[in-house]
Amino acid sequence: MSLLRAEHLYKTYPAPGSLSRKRKVHAVTDVSLTMSAGETLGLVGESGCGKSTLGRLLVGLEKPDSGQVLFREQDIFQVKRADKKQIRTQMQIVFQDPWASLNPRKRIYDILSVPMLYHKLADQGNIEDKVTDLLLRVGLPTDSGERYPHEFSGGQRQRIGIARALSLNPALLVCDEPVSALDVSIQAQILNLLAEVQAEFNLTLMFIAHGLASIKYLSDRIAVMYLGRIVEVATAEKLFSHTCHPYTKALIMSSPVPDPYRRQEPEALLSGEIPSNVEPPPGCSFHPRCPLVQDSCRLEVPSLLTVPDDDTHLVACPISLAGGKCE
Repeated sequence: MSLLRAEHLYKTYPAPGSLSRKRKVHAVTDVSLTMSAGETLGLVGESGCGKSTLGRLLVGLEKPDSGQVLFREQDIFQVKRADKKQIRTQMQIVFQDPWASLNPRKRIYDILSVPMLYHKLADQGNIEDKVTDLLLRVGLPTDSGERYPHEFSGGQRQRIGIARALSLNPALLVCDEPVSALDVSIQAQILNLLAEVQAEFNLTLMFIAHGLASIKYLSDRIAVMYLGRIVEVATAEKLFSHTCHPYTKALIMSSPVPDPYRRQEPEALLSGEIPSNVEPPPGCSFHPRCPLVQDSCRLEVPSLLTVPDDDTHLVACPISLAGGKCE
């Protein structure tokens, strides 16, 4: 049974520096996806492809121009106010910047305790124990509550952000590039922490990132996004062993590996630049850079099609499917 289902989400913003209201940035375009209870869905793509916007739409921080987000079959933008308050506690987000996401004027104790008291998940009799338990769960000293965010390192601040998200006992946790601003050694610690809390709390997790290594490490399924659209969805194993979409292949082939003798494969080198998301190209948004482009790609927007013999693998490239390019 799906915990969360998004259907045909569209989101645009006014184009910066434009005097015309008709010029829009197409951040998310016709995105549909499903997340089952307890799974981890990775979302990967280049900067500016709409990953963070999609994550904010799924937890209700942004309202789509059109489309639905269904949490346990309830449209989160159409429910009554009392029901929305309950739903919002079940959907939390960990932001990319652990400094900007924490109020510098508040002690850590206040950052963690106020949401629990407001939503009546704790009272004055047990709130100190709950805050202490949260700090221990994310690997912080119990006296951290009396300190302020500026007294912590970047990795510690991200642990505080995770603790704040867990304080409301959510069912869904969206992690918006939570390790991109951290040192490599700290990244591994945060990834391991996320894996631990996901298993402990039976969370449904969306993990947004640039790095394919971290995505592969955490995810059960992976969705690849390009210029506001989902172009491929597969299990983590199948995405790397039977890659279909040429953009996904380019992402994987361009990932750095510790091999000084490895040469860049020709298919990993994409021609051209990323098209503008203010004036996206007609047809397939990837066609200006695609090595498999045909005339039909310039006219028709491809839908996600099922790979033969694998209902869990979807790809928005009929050329790859027809040519047997999934390898």
